[in-house]
Amino acid sequence: MQIRDVIYLLLSIVFLGLALIVSNQEPTKLSDASEGSLVEFVGVCAYSSGDFSILTDGQVSVPVYSYLEPGKVYRVVGIYRGKGIKPREIREGTLELEEYIGAYWVDYYPSILTPKKIKLRFGLQNVTPGDIVKVRGVFFGSRLVPVEYEKLGRLREPRDGFPFNFTGVVLYGGNPALMLWENRSVRVYLRDNKTLTPGHRVSVLGITRVSGSRITVYASNFSILGIADEMIVSGGCRISEVLDDRVKVECLDMPLSNVTGRVGDIVEFKALKRFRDYLCLSCNVTQRATMENMICHPEIGKVGRVSGVVEEASMKRGSLLIKVSKNGCKVLVKIREQLNVKPGDKLDAFGVFSTYYSNPVLIVQGREDICVNSSCN
Repeated sequence: MQIRDVIYLLLSIVFLGLALIVSNQEPTKLSDASEGSLVEFVGVCAYSSGDFSILTDGQVSVPVYSYLEPGKVYRVVGIYRGKGIKPREIREGTLELEEYIGAYWVDYYPSILTPKKIKLRFGLQNVTPGDIVKVRGVFFGSRLVPVEYEKLGRLREPRDGFPFNFTGVVLYGGNPALMLWENRSVRVYLRDNKTLTPGHRVSVLGITRVSGSRITVYASNFSILGIADEMIVSGGCRISEVLDDRVKVECLDMPLSNVTGRVGDIVEFKALKRFRDYLCLSCNVTQRATMENMICHPEIGKVGRVSGVVEEASMKRGSLLIKVSKNGCKVLVKIREQLNVKPGDKLDAFGVFSTYYSNPVLIVQGREDICVNSSCN
């Protein structure tokens, strides 16, 4: 054997011995590691791109020079170099995880609301915003890295600070809009200056604020499902009273808004029923000029017209009572205003028939509904 061969043999023995020493070396903790040390670390993959990943246990994070699947727990053994681990062995690991229950939400980033917002490192697969989820993971910086999660259902009632998905009818349009949901009113604020139209059935998803009986939803998105036909009424009848911003009509139990007219006018309407009124969605008004003279056949409780000659007029308890006759028929007209009228004047009036000491009387609302020596058409 030549000297050179002997040298090669001795070197091989030395290297084999060193390898055996290293292979039997117990890995140290990352906190005790120095350059070239054999280390062991258990953590969750918070980031991975190509052959570079980052593991974290929620307290300490370390680069690993290998591709790892985000969201998985790994046990890595390797050489500590350049403040990272060059792995020799990669296995599945176990780690104590933090657990949170809340509503999944995606705004500018995925999160869960408990109702405190906890940002997630990445989104949850097969989970939709508004789902209640149980998430287990560790934090990487300010964001939770999800490792395990399960869906627990969705909220059936609005809770303060949580997402809520509901379907209701728009009662008052615009932005904010007021919607009817299960006989409760919900104020809805929309993004990007969008508006809702009264009478539409709408599905809304957004963050809820609840204060006592008041429910407010800041909508993330919404979809129009169609017209709420069950909330729409149609018909036609006469105006019985004019209010400041709406009218009363004979055939509805509440005032009709979004329409103007005079007592005696006929309103053909398609209207949305709301809490305290009906909103006119489509209305046509026919003037009262063709209404017949009902002096000879008054109907108590009905809108009527009386035209005739004044027989007498007197003030009674703050109201002016006028006896009017025509073609042998007589009826009283009552108005709560001063009016310059005398026997022999011609009178034309619109109002609602009632009784005065068992006698029919036409109650006139205001001066625009009674005319002396002229027509009130």
